[in-house]
Amino acid sequence: MVTLQGWLRQWGADGRVRFRPWFRPALLSRLALVVFSEEDVRHQPGLLQQIAPYAQHLLYTQAERGGIHFQNGLPTPFRTPSVTAIDPTGAGDIFATSALCAFYQTGSIRRAVQIGAGLAAQSVTRVGVAGVPTRADIEALLAQTG
Repeated sequence: MVTLQGWLRQWGADGRVRFRPWFRPALLSRLALVVFSEEDVRHQPGLLQQIAPYAQHLLYTQAERGGIHFQNGLPTPFRTPSVTAIDPTGAGDIFATSALCAFYQTGSIRRAVQIGAGLAAQSVTRVGVAGVPTRADIEALLAQTG
């Protein structure tokens, strides 16, 4: 898995982080899972359609609106649980990490997306590091999605 966020950014001479175009089809085709958000590509809207056909599984997140799972370029929208967001910091990282772990454990991309979205949604209801899922959070969600 790779999250493209860092590859789509660069430091400017003024010390500010800016968007950087990135597209490597040969690398993308070797990855099982690619994750990035609408925020990551807002400066290059066509990048999603450019990348999607090359990734086995691409998870494109759209915050509280859910996202789109592309499997070999074919899109399937997904939803996130409806919650009252307090602090969105880290939700994308929690989504990506949880989805990767669930995909590895279950072999099901559908269940991986469901678990990632569920844990990320829980995370935004808490402030700061309290948003990091606990073992109890993970076990409860695994039991619900079983």
